[in-house]
Amino acid sequence: MAVEAPRFMSLNFPSSFAPHVTEPHAVKLEAPLHDELHEALEDRGYEVERVDRWDHVLGGVGIVRRLPGGRVQAGADPHESTTAFVR
Repeated sequence: MAVEAPRFMSLNFPSSFAPHVTEPHAVKLEAPLHDELHEALEDRGYEVERVDRWDHVLGGVGIVRRLPGGRVQAGADPHESTTAFVR
């Protein structure tokens, strides 16, 4: 479920990549979060950008977990064109 959860991105901190840009008070919210939270955040002075649900712009993740008994499960992120498998 966590892999499929709506995403957000704060742009208040320097980017990891040169030239380490910051955008104070800027937030990107995926559609479900945007619909629920944008007014409250804008009232607090944030610039809120709406990102379409399942857009890859907020990143992608994968998950691998070992279950009791040693079985392994893997999951792919629907935000990206990815596949998960285990051997």
